Parts: sequence; structure tokens; C-alpha cells
Amino acid sequence: MHRHKKILPLLLVVFAVTVLSTLAALPTQERETSPERQSAGENQHPVADYAATESTDPEKRAQRRARSKRYDKQSWVREPHPQSGGGDVKRLDSWMREVAAFPTATSDAVVIGETIDAQAYLSNDKSGVYTEFTVRVDEILKDDAAAPLAVGGTLAAQREGGRVRFPSGRIQRYKRHFQGMPRAGRRYVLFLKRNEDGEAYYTRTGYELRAGRVRPLDGVEMNKGASEIPQFAAYKDADEVAFLSALRDAVAKSLQASPE
Repeated sequence: MHRHKKILPLLLVVFAVTVLSTLAALPTQERETSPERQSAGENQHPVADYAATESTDPEKRAQRRARSKRYDKQSWVREPHPQSGGGDVKRLDSWMREVAAFPTATSDAVVIGETIDAQAYLSNDKSGVYTEFTVRVDEILKDDAAAPLAVGGTLAAQREGGRVRFPSGRIQRYKRHFQGMPRAGRRYVLFLKRNEDGEAYYTRTGYELRAGRVRPLDGVEMNKGASEIPQFAAYKDADEVAFLSALRDAVAKSLQASPE
């Protein structure tokens, strides 16, 4: 009898600790994996108006045409049937096989910066869509030899995909499989490849830096239940200091190996 009286309080303590631990873990899990929260975040991305007219400023119009040229002839953007579902239109390809976790050698520039603005645009022939982010450069890990960057300056970083509003009022999102979009007001490491037309870059991949942790932009938590891309998943929730140290080492080795 005395033995049972001693065991009962211990069991109650164990039960209480287990319940509290489970409850404490729930908000974090929901924040990271909830499809509703992810969808709400993606719906904050800008929208390109299918019926929009070009700028009347000749210089701005020429620059936009040059930047949009890369996304022509995509046969991607078209208004879905009115009775079709509201899901994303995804481009399925094997881009992730060609992009390393740190694609330093194949990037013209690697920077740390904050996205301070975002706009979505259609290609010149309206068959493609891309989102362009204005990035304030806070640190340059690898500079663009052909067009040197400046700390404190800005650059235009593009990513294929975006949201389109059709004349009917319907808004449709287009995205490449396993690719995410940066969000305005957040800090990222971005691996950039020069878009030879229009003085801009397209984003090979990137990582968000927030609260001392790392969140891959691509290949992780893109779809509920989907497999993650190993090279990006390796840095999921990594410590920011350790991540940046590894990245700087990778950039240094890449520059040493460069023929230049």
C-alpha cells in the first residue's frame, strides 16, 4: 500500500512533464509545417496584372523589356478553366540536380542582404512570369567581376514564377517545383547569376537568416509529405554562425580554384 502511494505521485509528475513538453512543441511545429500558414505567406507575394500596359517612360520600358526577354516563349501562363481547381500551376523539372547547396562556382555573385521590395512581371509575350526583388546588399561574399557590387547599394534579383491576375479577376500562382520565393523585409544569403539583359540577376538558390537559424529557400517543406532535397535539407534549421562559416570557406575555395 505504501509502495503504491509513493509510485502514484511519481507517475503524475512524469505525465505532467510529458503533456507540457508536447504542448510546448506544438506552436513551433505548426509554424514550420502548416500548409495554411505557408499558403498565407505565399499569398503576400506581389501580383502581375495580365492586362497591364507598358511604362510610358522609354528608358524604363526598354529596361523592362530587356529583363523580361529571358522568360519569353515559356508556354506557361494561361488562365485556367473557370471550373478548374485553385491549386498552383507548377513546372516540373530536374533543376535541383544541377544546383549544389553552395553553388559558388556557378554564381556570379553571392551576397547577404535584405529584400526591401518585390514586384511580379509577365514576360514580353505574356507566356512566362517572374518575380523581381530589390535587395539591399549588406555583405558581399563573392563579387561580380563584370559588374562590381557595393555594400549598401541595391540589386535586382529575379526568380521564375509568381502570381498573375487575369481580366476575369482570377489570381493564379505559377511556380517551379521545389523552389520557394523570398519575402520582402527578410534577410537572405543569395546565390546570383547575371541576367545579361537589363542589369539584373536570377536567383540560383538562397537561404533565409532569421533569429540565428537558417531556412533553405528551396527543396524543404515545399509540399506536405513530399521528399526534401538532400543538399538543401542538410542546412534546415542550422545555426547561422556555423552556416556562414561553412559558406565563407566554400566561397574561398571556389575563388582559389578559379582560373582567374
